[in-house]
Amino acid sequence: MDKAKLRKEMIQTRLDLSSEIYTVKSNLIISKLKNHPDFINAKTIGIYVSFKNEVNTTNLIEEMVKIKKICVPKTKNHKMDFYLIDSLEELKLGTYGILEPHNNRLVNKNKIDLLIVPIVAYDKNHNRLGYGGGYYDRYLKDYCGNVIGLAFNFQQVEKLPVEKFDLPIKIIIDEK
Repeated sequence: MDKAKLRKEMIQTRLDLSSEIYTVKSNLIISKLKNHPDFINAKTIGIYVSFKNEVNTTNLIEEMVKIKKICVPKTKNHKMDFYLIDSLEELKLGTYGILEPHNNRLVNKNKIDLLIVPIVAYDKNHNRLGYGGGYYDRYLKDYCGNVIGLAFNFQQVEKLPVEKFDLPIKIIIDEK
């Protein structure tokens, strides 16, 4: 299956989840994340703002801004950077209809201990399929901190087509 077809299929499967199942699965994944040593030990966390039934991160962000430095992505000119926030109230609809920060509190990637990334699909070798813009692949290319991907277990496939710029994610947390 090609990437575009798989991407469309996986996003639709996520959107088809009942709100109850979505909430239960998301909460389980977030609970596992909160108990992971990389999360516990991180002082500054870069995390995506959930969109289109991705594993829900909004409650986690709301909770963690009181405890840790939380930064979320903003895209511009085919580039993604992370900006520090103190509240979800600082986010506004941005590129692609995703909530983004609208402040100038850019965080240098060397200061981010942990990046939590969204996944559209992944395989047994931890290759990640995103939305196709390459934003995370470009950002992760020279990122030295820890990375955790969040996904539902139905998003795992046997094997993804991999290109030279695709970077595997060492740690993927799902609800299994």
